[in-house]
Amino acid sequence: MPEQSDETCTSDQDVVVPCVKDAGDLTRNGVIWRLVIFAILLAFAIKPIWWSPGGDAVIYLDVAQSLWQTGQLEAFGSKAIFNQVGVAFFFAPAFAFADRPFLMLSVMQWAAAVGIMILCYRWLRKELNRDHSMLMTWLILLNTSFWIYYLRFLSETWCCVLLFTLALMYQELVNAIKQGRYRSAWLWCIASLPVMVWAALTRNICTFMVGGLAVVLLRLYWQQRMGRILLHGMAMVLLVSLVGGVTAGGWLLYQQKQTDATSQVSESYLEFAERALSENAQQSRSVVKVVTDSIHRRTTTLGRAVGP
Repeated sequence: MPEQSDETCTSDQDVVVPCVKDAGDLTRNGVIWRLVIFAILLAFAIKPIWWSPGGDAVIYLDVAQSLWQTGQLEAFGSKAIFNQVGVAFFFAPAFAFADRPFLMLSVMQWAAAVGIMILCYRWLRKELNRDHSMLMTWLILLNTSFWIYYLRFLSETWCCVLLFTLALMYQELVNAIKQGRYRSAWLWCIASLPVMVWAALTRNICTFMVGGLAVVLLRLYWQQRMGRILLHGMAMVLLVSLVGGVTAGGWLLYQQKQTDATSQVSESYLEFAERALSENAQQSRSVVKVVTDSIHRRTTTLGRAVGP
């Protein structure tokens, strides 16, 4: 007989029943110890000499430094930033310790990786037993792409933290709708809005996360054929989509405005430089002409003086 855990889960019929785990499944302490061991393994990367920031990482770090020191979103003195700046808000507090806080930044990256590990496990645990959830978590963390982004100050690592957070929130939202707790579902929806805004400012692709929520809610409506599910679900999807879309679109428009302003300043500077060079060239030609005429007159005078 399968062994029963002390946890509960919800079946498709909205009946709360004990979760059944396989024989030999991990205990809660076993899961905790494995997560701690992997967190320690990840911590071996907390050495600045091991960190190799990519091209975009330099921009993120400069924006974070500017944000902390001046409160302005600037990259190398320019407001025209061609990258999402959400990750800069994560990195900015590190510059309270030093101008080059690479050790603190590496610790923050480690914290993000540990966050991904825990959130990923919790997300998988909603559908799988502990053994399978831990196996899938380890496979994700041992993926080459994970380490590529983990060892660089890029936005993908923190984007995954936000995405897993949204996934867990949306999972609770869907469960609340399944059980007819619409007030609780709306609370989860509203609580997810700041995370959605932050995710949209970190990477535009995060706004497509809402599409998955819409598909799940439509499937739930199709199964139960309850108009309230469709009404509340689509209203929530519309709200979250609107917030995410306005955030992403607003940032793009802001960047376009800053880029145009920078281009106008650059064009004005180029026009000024060309005009200055032209005036200098004219002055130089005038000076050369005066000197040439003077030499010509002196030569002519000297020739007349020594002539027969």
